[in-house]
Amino acid sequence: MIKLKDLITEAPQIKKVKNVSVQYFGAEYVGEMTFSGYFRKAWLYKKNNGEWFAVIITKNKNRYEIQLGKHKDKLSADKAAEKLIKRNLNKFESINENKSDKKTFDKIVKALKDIKVRATIHLNDEDKITIALGRDYFRKKNPEGTGDLSDMVEDRLKKAGIQKGYNSPPGVDIMADSSDIGDKKYTKAQYDIRGGV
Repeated sequence: MIKLKDLITEAPQIKKVKNVSVQYFGAEYVGEMTFSGYFRKAWLYKKNNGEWFAVIITKNKNRYEIQLGKHKDKLSADKAAEKLIKRNLNKFESINENKSDKKTFDKIVKALKDIKVRATIHLNDEDKITIALGRDYFRKKNPEGTGDLSDMVEDRLKKAGIQKGYNSPPGVDIMADSSDIGDKKYTKAQYDIRGGV
């Protein structure tokens, strides 16, 4: 018999963390969240005490734990997490609200111009920089080390002193493509790298 107190879910909490793991002591990995397309990783866990939590790694490699309280099953926990994420999406990627400039653009071009893959570095009219690595870049192997193409870019940016830690520099986004690229109306500067496939 389910007690009333078991049906009351605690107020969800979002916490930014330095490291995440696939396994947690005292918790069982339940599976990928259905609302995971926006993120690199989105996992659901159930603690031994019946409470649920989610682990999120954003495209910018920001890591979060979301406490979801008690839920009767994965579907219920998944929906609660999705609702919370949609409501707080700006918090997850708030670093992108910052702006960049031509000086940062030039530094990024210098750091990346000899990479062995095709890429475009773009500074738009709102002072935001996009590093476009093409479709499925997160599935393509890093030719200079471990991980995918975004890991290669981040390693280069770190070596050049442009990026510190896991977070992309303010106003800089790594993605597949952007509608601004090639559009003169929205372009302040653009650099195409044709170093590979």
